[in-house]
Parts: sequence; structure tokens; C-alpha cells
Amino acid sequence: MQEVYARMSEDELEKVAGEAYGLTDIAKQALEAEIRTRRLDISLPQSPQEPVEEEPIGEAEFDPANFELAEVRTAWDAADARMAKGILDAAGIRSYFGPDNLESIDEYKGSYARGVKLRVLSEHQQLAYRTFAQRWPEDPNREPEPEPPEGEIRCPKCRSDEVVFESIERAADGSDVDSRYNWHCDNCGHQWQDDGVEKVP
Repeated sequence: MQEVYARMSEDELEKVAGEAYGLTDIAKQALEAEIRTRRLDISLPQSPQEPVEEEPIGEAEFDPANFELAEVRTAWDAADARMAKGILDAAGIRSYFGPDNLESIDEYKGSYARGVKLRVLSEHQQLAYRTFAQRWPEDPNREPEPEPPEGEIRCPKCRSDEVVFESIERAADGSDVDSRYNWHCDNCGHQWQDDGVEKVP
């Protein structure tokens, strides 16, 4: 968690600190450590409105239904949900799962057919996105980005060379034979598909 705060600007730290009542104790400690390291004059409120004569909101009294939540990920199976929730938990970011805002994935008994939302306090949405970007593991089975065919490609409609390669649709056997290339032209907006070999009209 410390490295996440270390990359933040002073303004970002101040914004997160202002909503620190929504962080876990570990995250608060990491945030306070980064503030001390930079010698900033930033305090961490213990409750949303800092009531003068009331007791601070404790862990057991924190109800996410009383706050604005923002979606940060849609899980399509339990494994994906546990991965996302675990990353946020390890970073000290409170997160809530499903329509009932559950704090434990195991408590969810519904279906994943339409995807299930994982939410955080809206003030922590960007922090959650940044944490996912830094900690989400690479997919070892992900195919490398396809390369466009070599040679000059021109738009068949306007003959412009402002052509953008979008994607490749490979043959059923996975080979490059009979692969189809998808293109669009930035000049006229035309979209088309071919086998990568320019057809001269």
C-alpha cells in the first residue's frame, strides 16, 4: 500500500486523507507514514462530518449504504471476484460485493451470469483503479497483439494512406492462412475487411 501512496501528488494524498474514515487501519497507517515522510500538514478525519460531541464511527458501525459507492469491476465468476476483492483488501481499500454490498465473497449466493459488481466509496474509485493497474497479475495465456501485414495499405474507397489496422480474425485452425484483417480509414471513415493484400481497382 505504501508504494501506491508514494506515487500520489500532494493534492491526491489530501483528497484520500479527507476520506480516510473509509480505509482500513493498515491503509490509514500507510497513508499517515507517507504524510509524515513528506512533512505535510494533513490530518485524517475519523468520521465523515467530524461531529464535535459524538463518538467517532467505529468499524462495526460503518454502513456502506450511507455512502455513495462507485463500481470498479464486474466479476464474471467467483475466482475473478476473489482476485479483485483480495487486491483491494491487501491495499486497505474497503470494497463491497453484489447488490447487498457484501464484505465477503463467500456470502454471495447468487449467479454470475450477468456479472456482479464490486464497489468502493466513490472517493476511492481512482485509487482502486490505480491499485488494480499495479497489482493485477498478467495473463500468461494472453495472445500477443496481432501484427498488420507488411506493405502499403490504402483505403479502397478514397485511396488515402491514413489507414488504421484494428484487428485480425484468424482461421479456425489458428493459422495465418485465410486470416482476415479489419481496417478503418481516418480520412473518410470507411471500414473494411480483407486478407491483407491490397486489391488494385
